[in-house]
Amino acid sequence: LDQEVEWEQETSAERPVQGMTTELEEPTLPRPRRSSVKTKVFFRALFRIEPEQRVRVCGSHPRLGNWDVSKAHQLTTSPDLYPCWYSSTPVLLPLKALILYKYVVVDEAGNVIRWEDGTNRELRPTGEELTVEDDGGAFRTNHRSRHSHGASWFGINRTISSE
Repeated sequence: LDQEVEWEQETSAERPVQGMTTELEEPTLPRPRRSSVKTKVFFRALFRIEPEQRVRVCGSHPRLGNWDVSKAHQLTTSPDLYPCWYSSTPVLLPLKALILYKYVVVDEAGNVIRWEDGTNRELRPTGEELTVEDDGGAFRTNHRSRHSHGASWFGINRTISSE
């Protein structure tokens, strides 16, 4: 798992009181904080939009902009994969944290054209790497027939689909 490790410090409550004897004490080592474990998350979505428009993922975590579209995660596309939009780089999100998000269409300057309809989407990242397929599997189908996508096609990453 990708980790940005922050170490917890031993508290005085965890240390024996001075003068107190204990049988063979194990050395106390710092342990990583649970919130420091991250999952690499890739997003995929289907949007038919104008050539000068872009798609972003905006949500409740700082790496998704904390609902600030100017700081949201930018998706990309290509002529052979359009209308599939996808993450070219992963977003590191905390393991098992509830993340709310939506897709938003912006112009070249980053101004909001429209938010996707409906309620906020929910995600709880798990595992080392996760692909969120909000495209009904279109990217996977198109991409497999045209390109090699490295390890993810051999089952190393986990995919969830919102079909």
